[in-house]
Amino acid sequence: MNSPSSPRSVLQKLHDQYPIFKSHLPLAIGINKQLTKLHPEISSKELVAALRHHTASTSYLKVMEKATHRFDLEGNQAGEVTQEQQGFASAQLKERFKKKMESKKLIEKAKQAQLAEQKKAEKLGQLVEKFGNQRR
Repeated sequence: MNSPSSPRSVLQKLHDQYPIFKSHLPLAIGINKQLTKLHPEISSKELVAALRHHTASTSYLKVMEKATHRFDLEGNQAGEVTQEQQGFASAQLKERFKKKMESKKLIEKAKQAQLAEQKKAEKLGQLVEKFGNQRR
């Protein structure tokens, strides 16, 4: 590729050509070298970014967490997934879900604070209306 491509566009090309990317199967160690040979039009930097994007995805990590084997571009078994690698995927998912829950809690807390402030402003408006008329 002459101009830099986004990781998503490179990944889309890989999804279109190789079913293992669509199914998020654990990739064989060193698959980047195989892809570099097969796709010289994709720069090494673009390929690494696309693979990083793919292997960090929630879908990939969920499969990796339970998988026992890695796969090559043709979908053949090409090595095992170690317990350490499964544990790493599991830890990544737990951290991701924890952050998501914390974010949801913060958003909910902000909504509740906004609602409370709204109610407070309405009540204040009612009090001003009620007692503001008595001064005249």
